[in-house]
Amino acid sequence: MQVPSHDFPAISAVTEFVSDFEPNKLFIVGDEYDAPGTGRWKKGLAGEFLDNLQEGLDETNKILRAFRTVLGEGKEFVIQRSNHTDRIKMYIDRYAPALSSLRSLDYSELLGLHDLDIKFSNAITDVAPGWCMAHGDESGLNRTSGGTALGLAKKIGKSVICGHSHSLGLQHDNSDYNGNISRNLYGFEVGHLMDLKKADISAGGYLKYGGANWQAGFGILYVHENSVHPVPVPIINDSFVVEGQRYSW
Repeated sequence: MQVPSHDFPAISAVTEFVSDFEPNKLFIVGDEYDAPGTGRWKKGLAGEFLDNLQEGLDETNKILRAFRTVLGEGKEFVIQRSNHTDRIKMYIDRYAPALSSLRSLDYSELLGLHDLDIKFSNAITDVAPGWCMAHGDESGLNRTSGGTALGLAKKIGKSVICGHSHSLGLQHDNSDYNGNISRNLYGFEVGHLMDLKKADISAGGYLKYGGANWQAGFGILYVHENSVHPVPVPIINDSFVVEGQRYSW
């Protein structure tokens, strides 16, 4: 989402989908908040002083609260650490180290995750049989959609769902002998829910020349016992379709 560069109508439609679909679990692969004023490229510039950190945290909390409401109480809801949300701690550690031990400045506390019963994971997280969630910055970035996740999957030895690349794509790699599959890996990158106009450098963002190999969307894992079926859901022309149901805005 990268609040404040988020696409609120798209997020609202995904929230409606979660309400209708009633998944058992919900995972966010990170970068839910951008914390732009703490970015190293804005140090000493106007952006460091003009960014309203509390306003951004409040807006992110509002979105997460809506997701928790439609998901329902007691269901697993996990957010993965990410390079964008790492910025706040890195900023404090670098420029105000005396404050770094304060629990009240922990990202989970700043975002109010405990009150929402949302887990914040600093480590790669198991999400389904043979599958784990990472952010995507744990290994090298591949420009081909799904390639970053698959590269990480080959290193870990499990299928990986991740973000970071802002791409929507699914790649597959398997090994076999005597007709038997000995290794079956997927790399699944689940897109983004951003408004690219807000992220453009002309609007104070970081996208130069308005171009990025990014695809809007999200992902679903259908799980039955030990079988996991990944399904990318692209957002095209302000709409997406899941199981024949169209959501548009």
